[in-house]
Amino acid sequence: MRIKRVFTESLDIADPISFAADVPSNLLERCREIYAGKCHRGECLILSVDKILKWSELHVGFEYDPSMGQINYKMECTVMIYPPGEMLLAKCFQIDQTARIAALAIPHGACVTTLPEFMSSLRVGQHIVVSVVKAIYNTGTDVVSASVTVYNPGTVDNRIFVFDPKLVDRAEIEPFIREIADIKADDNCKKILTTLDNSTTVGTPIERILDMTGEASVAVTRNGVGKMSATATVLGADTNTPNTPNTVKMIPVGELNEHTAIVLALCNDIISWANVVKSFVGVLATSEDIIAHRNVLAVYKKLVKPTI
Repeated sequence: MRIKRVFTESLDIADPISFAADVPSNLLERCREIYAGKCHRGECLILSVDKILKWSELHVGFEYDPSMGQINYKMECTVMIYPPGEMLLAKCFQIDQTARIAALAIPHGACVTTLPEFMSSLRVGQHIVVSVVKAIYNTGTDVVSASVTVYNPGTVDNRIFVFDPKLVDRAEIEPFIREIADIKADDNCKKILTTLDNSTTVGTPIERILDMTGEASVAVTRNGVGKMSATATVLGADTNTPNTPNTVKMIPVGELNEHTAIVLALCNDIISWANVVKSFVGVLATSEDIIAHRNVLAVYKKLVKPTI
């Protein structure tokens, strides 16, 4: 996931006189040399230093070295983070078939994971979907080390999202609806969706779920409208839902009410899978690419996937 991040830092200046001739330009250039393409503070990988937002006076004449200078500043950067649960397209570059362990390349990083039985046909050079467990950003290095699991969209998802469509703030959800609509309208994405589609892909698109009316709350699974279950983990505002002892009460997020927060959680699940579909577009650009991945695609075709 690419996001913007602001960092407050300080920098020692070996030639303060020359540096002072154009502080903004010189500072931006130095920051790009130091930080761009490197992991920072164990928090993220900095892709680019975009601008210097603020800087202090250039201080010179320190006791330990009178010729040195120092400046404090705030910089805005574009960074890459991999939050737990994010889905990524990974390319296999090495496999131990006996132990069923695969080494995979992910954007700006690498990982090693155990292959489940359903993905035992994976070969070197092929791409699969993985879900991030934990990402490690070693400061100063140019790659992210990640712990991942092979994503199985057919895994039973025991969560049920319960909400009242009438109480959902549509303005907060619209950006997700538009993003999904753009994916569905893109010819290349539609081709991938068709390739991965099968009769077990079920559910009701999120935009139709929000249009449901009536007094009763809507119960929705990741794959569409679902039924209550005594073993389900229910994410909802109503903690007194009968026959659902594992209810998790969603709390308001900032100014969002709990009904909107529940739908945002559901949208994030759907968008995560939609982004995988977008990633496949570049990998399956030709019929030859599709043929080369037919064993992997056959696996995904059989599994239940979120409705897009």
